[in-house]
Amino acid sequence: MDKVRNNDSFKTSTDIYTGHDTNYSDMYQKKSSDAEEYISDEENAALTKKKKRRKKHYMLRIVLFVGALVGLYLFLTSSVFSISEISIKDNRLITDDTIIKEIGIKPGDNMFKWTEFSVRRALKSNPYIKSINVKRKLPDKYIVVVEEIIPTAAIAEDNIYLIMDSDGTVMDTADGTMTATLITGLKVKKYKKGELPEFKDDARFKEIMNLINKAGSSKLYFKKIKADGKSGDSIKAYVSDTMMCSGRTEDIINALEGLKAILYDLHENGVERGRIKIDNSGYAAFSPVTD
Repeated sequence: MDKVRNNDSFKTSTDIYTGHDTNYSDMYQKKSSDAEEYISDEENAALTKKKKRRKKHYMLRIVLFVGALVGLYLFLTSSVFSISEISIKDNRLITDDTIIKEIGIKPGDNMFKWTEFSVRRALKSNPYIKSINVKRKLPDKYIVVVEEIIPTAAIAEDNIYLIMDSDGTVMDTADGTMTATLITGLKVKKYKKGELPEFKDDARFKEIMNLINKAGSSKLYFKKIKADGKSGDSIKAYVSDTMMCSGRTEDIINALEGLKAILYDLHENGVERGRIKIDNSGYAAFSPVTD
């Protein structure tokens, strides 16, 4: 008869599993760790090679880019783009030579040296230039398109003329009136370039400038205006040396279209001398006598 074994003499399946599995688990974990370390080293090596390749490609791109820039710079600054012809367009008041001299540009210069900014800066102090636009006709033609400020009025002061724009701002002083309307009869108190002059009667000056601007909008040009007297008084506005109209500035402004028609009819009939008097009702009366 078999003897019953002592419970202490054998291990349960759990004990056997636990004991042996613990040893295998440790071995498995160690081997797994070694494998992971081995795989990680391979990946690091591959990643390092990849980074080196990327760095080489990156450096190559930089070298090629810098080389392209240097090549482009050498090409643009070469004699291929030396200026042989300088053209100034849309200037009526200022001569080509004056503008070219103020810019400082000359034949033989590289056309890309003179940017629109550098040209604008060179002409900044010229009171007759409002804006410029630079154009290049490759390979050797350089064009500057000018927009001028046309003087509107001039006043004689101390043997010189104050040249003013449409706002009445003093643009410049000159020996002549250029194309501006000459105003007489106003007393200047003080003036400064770039500012409105001060007059003994500022209101009189404002109404004269208003007349000149309104007449200009109607395509009517006055060569000279005698503004003797105070604000609101009658003036004499000369279309030419021998043809004049008189009346208050307000009345002349209101009759500008009719005045243009009368002047046209007189010219068509060969009448070049006379006086057109305009009253406050807008009625115009012509007389062959100017004074």
